[in-house]
Amino acid sequence: VSGSGLTSLGGQTGSTQTFTAGSAGVSPYINSAANIHTLNIPLASTAAVTSGTISNAEYNIFSNKLDAVVGETLNNGSLWIGNGSNQAQEVFVYGDATLNSSGALTIAANVIDSNKIMNDSLVDADINVSANISTTKLANGLVDNIEFGYLNGVISPIQTQLDAKGSGDFMADGSVSMTGPINLINNSNPSIPALSFDGDANTGLFHSAAGQIGFSNAGNMSLLIDSSGKVGLGTFAPSEKLDVEGSILSGPKGTAAGEAGTIKFEELAANGTNTVGFRAPDAVTANVLWQLPNADGTSGQVLQTNGAGVLSWTSANDNLGNHMATQDLLMNSYALKISAGGAGSPGISVLGSSGTGIFSGGTNSIAIATSGTKRLEVTTQGEVFAFGPVVSGNMMLQSSPPFNFSQSNIVYSNLSCGTYPIHNLKSGGQYQLILTGGTSSACTLTFFSDNGVTALTVKKRNFVTSTAASTVLINITVFGTNAIASMEEYNN
Repeated sequence: VSGSGLTSLGGQTGSTQTFTAGSAGVSPYINSAANIHTLNIPLASTAAVTSGTISNAEYNIFSNKLDAVVGETLNNGSLWIGNGSNQAQEVFVYGDATLNSSGALTIAANVIDSNKIMNDSLVDADINVSANISTTKLANGLVDNIEFGYLNGVISPIQTQLDAKGSGDFMADGSVSMTGPINLINNSNPSIPALSFDGDANTGLFHSAAGQIGFSNAGNMSLLIDSSGKVGLGTFAPSEKLDVEGSILSGPKGTAAGEAGTIKFEELAANGTNTVGFRAPDAVTANVLWQLPNADGTSGQVLQTNGAGVLSWTSANDNLGNHMATQDLLMNSYALKISAGGAGSPGISVLGSSGTGIFSGGTNSIAIATSGTKRLEVTTQGEVFAFGPVVSGNMMLQSSPPFNFSQSNIVYSNLSCGTYPIHNLKSGGQYQLILTGGTSSACTLTFFSDNGVTALTVKKRNFVTSTAASTVLINITVFGTNAIASMEEYNN
């Protein structure tokens, strides 16, 4: 454009101005500079362009895609949905929910029930806190177990709806007395009891099986009563009137003497109401638990403890253990029988001195030992044999020569006659030497007195046949340096 009449165009004042086209920018605009006016229309395919032109190739691609859409028009209430051939297909929205051209989604009445909820139960998150649900929203117009299994402290318009449907059997505010039963859901899971407490949903009452009722604590069964009246503590299948899984503790009924923990057993009702039982001591120094044997014993056996709480069967007369009497031991009509023993281990010994006591010297014979050595024996014939120097009254019992009369005027020995020295005789004294060894006719004796020594051969004066059971009695009289002796022999 040129001419003397052109004074200003788009801010440009040159006498000649030029028009041209460009594609700069992100949307169409005119740029005027240096008397040049440029119309910029960017290509829509360029990044960041908000509006512009498309090429013939791009137009053809878009046109082809539009042609692929069935009918290329869309009816009211329909959507284009990709089909199995990856092509857009018109679908009309209908069924439980409908959608119109204004974008309003309508859900049909009576179509939402517990099956439409993912976890199959209504919880607080499923119902808006301000919801006002009327009976027209429920399938049969009534609030019952179909709609709600149980209520857990609901205080909301829902509760109002429930109260309005009350028939007098149950009113939340307690204004109406009960006129019928409350039927709980049939739930056998103790972790979800049918009747629970607010804030403690896994503690309460549950229905374990037909004819049974159970109690749960913290989701675990604690007590059950079956259809026959048997009570189980910790078990679902009680086998007795009271079946306890675990330990039983019987505590004291008071603080007075004799009121410690007790277990009683009553006789048959036809015989009366007498009881037998067990009771703990009033004071126990430490816990004691006795473990019973795993089988019955034999007739006459009794229980014994090993000192560590384990009981076992043993015969009542087997003499096991150490028997210590703390009071008089009364045998009544029974005899105290001991082992035969021996000199080194007598059947009855002195505490702290095992080699001193009484033992059997043989059949019908009894003997006494000290320090493990036999000292005295009484035979079945009543004979008394001494083994070593033992003083008993006025008689000294000696087992071997020399025979010493220093402590007694009578010396007793189980030897037969022989050649023996006799010591510690006093002038004017009278002595007896008794020898029970038998089979003797003469003794050669040497007497030692305070006045000298006298040797004598003493012969028996009575004429009996010497035997192994013969007893020789030698009478001795000492006067000065002289001694007189006489010997008599007797068959026992």
